[in-house]
Parts: sequence; C-alpha cells; structure tokens
Amino acid sequence: MVLPVINICKIYGVVDEEKFLTQYLWREVVTLPDEKRPKIGLVLGGGGARGFAHIGVLRVLEEEGFPVDIIVGTSIGALVGALYCSGLSLDKIEKMVEDIGWADLTDISAISVIKLLIAGEMLSTEKMGKYIAKHIGNKQFYELDIPFACVATDLKTGEKI
Repeated sequence: MVLPVINICKIYGVVDEEKFLTQYLWREVVTLPDEKRPKIGLVLGGGGARGFAHIGVLRVLEEEGFPVDIIVGTSIGALVGALYCSGLSLDKIEKMVEDIGWADLTDISAISVIKLLIAGEMLSTEKMGKYIAKHIGNKQFYELDIPFACVATDLKTGEKI
C-alpha cells in the first residue's frame, strides 16, 4: 500500500523518500485514532552507558507526540524501558542517570571479581534490585503504565526468565 506509492513516486522523482516517510507518514500515524492506527513497539538495546541515549529517543518521540504502545528492552535498554514504562518522567530518569554510580548498582569488589573469574559466579544484582525498587516500587509488569517486556536471565542459574 504505502511502499508501492513510495516506489512509484521515487521512479518519477515526485517525492524524496526520506521526506515522505518523516513528514507524511509520521503525521499520519500521530493523527490516526487509536483504534485505526497500527500498534507501535519501541525496542531499546544494550550498550552500557551508551544505552542512556535511549532517554533522548524517548524525549523526541514524546515531544513529537508519536505514540508508543509497547516497549521492549535488553540490558541497559531494559532498565531505561522499565523506568519509563513505570511512569517516571524522562527528567527524573535523566536525573537518576546523572546521580548514579556503579557502586549504587553492583557489588564489584575484589572478592566478587575473583569468584566470577574462578567459579563463574555472577555478580550480585541485589543492589540493582534495591535501586530500582526504590524508584518504582515493587510494580509487576501488568501494573506498568505502558506494556513492557525484556530479555532476562537469572544470573545465579543462567536460566532464561
């Protein structure tokens, strides 16, 4: 439906594909009634501290009024996604990122690193769990403001959750 139109317009030089997608389709999605527009999912990836760039992506989508119906994340993307879906404002999440230190999230001590290297014992996630609970409480996935899913592994057993 839309792609053939883009291809025809491109062949005849009627429209710039990027301009069409960013100006026309964006406006179409934003103005459609909820029951008629396609459901939109946002996937947030990993990447350590670089993953906090997801905050900027969410901010632009919010400012432009672009709807997001579900968020899925892995690693740092799961953390940002969970915080956002729980109802925290982007300003609050940004402030948390500015104030955060790895010591707030992990127990990286000489002993824990040795256990990791020798016995394959994973680092404790207790601090991270407490940090998240401090900011969003003990909300369950079904209680979040925006539906959310993440890729997760039990760090003690290595099993998929």
